[in-house]
Amino acid sequence: MISDMTLSRVQSPVETKDGLQMEVVKATIISTEVRQAWLKLRQSNAELWSPHFDLRMFDVLAQYAPHPKLAVVRKGADIVALLPFQGRIGGLARPLGAPLSDQHALIQTASTDIDLIDVLHAINVTGFVFTGLRQHVPSAVKSEESVSRC
Repeated sequence: MISDMTLSRVQSPVETKDGLQMEVVKATIISTEVRQAWLKLRQSNAELWSPHFDLRMFDVLAQYAPHPKLAVVRKGADIVALLPFQGRIGGLARPLGAPLSDQHALIQTASTDIDLIDVLHAINVTGFVFTGLRQHVPSAVKSEESVSRC
């Protein structure tokens, strides 16, 4: 039997040097597992209070944004982060709903320390245009030097 994740996959899973697996799926077809992980991750992180991080907002934006996608980051079998975005693999991307959305971040727990730049590189996004980055990642990601690495 083929899983929902396989049917919605845009990019095959890629493993990073630190043992994370990342894949990109169509934002319009996400599995129950991913939906449950989103709710759990958001609930565990007070920094994600904005309605822009709400799964209901994601569902609406995924229907109307151009080229809507979701990066799913796993450690073993566990989903540890999610990144909703719009754009093309191998090209420029923006947070899902941009420029409407003014809050952008990986959906992850407050104690998770995944580098946004590493995620973008692993999913083959060559540039990420954003405003209002709200992130629990190393502070270097927020510097111009790190953004230009993308």
